[in-house]
Amino acid sequence: AQRDQTLMNLINGAAVAACEKIINKALDYDPATRLALSKCQGKILAIKISVPPCKCFVFFQEDSLRLMSSWDADVDTEISGSLLALTQLTS
Repeated sequence: AQRDQTLMNLINGAAVAACEKIINKALDYDPATRLALSKCQGKILAIKISVPPCKCFVFFQEDSLRLMSSWDADVDTEISGSLLALTQLTS
């Protein structure tokens, strides 16, 4: 069980890092969104996905986002739901 959890943590960390890279690259092509997100600089958003189970944290920096698989302090905002429900928020 411990070995499985370690493997899941590694996979989750790699997925979060890949998503961060993709999001920040996409922001390179959308200066208006990048500017709008800069107003959130220094804030932490927690995203809890129930199905499939996943949790990540978004740290808003001046000109990019940093995604993290763990955060030990308070968050400014938290959203939660299934992956399907959360993707429907963007449409």
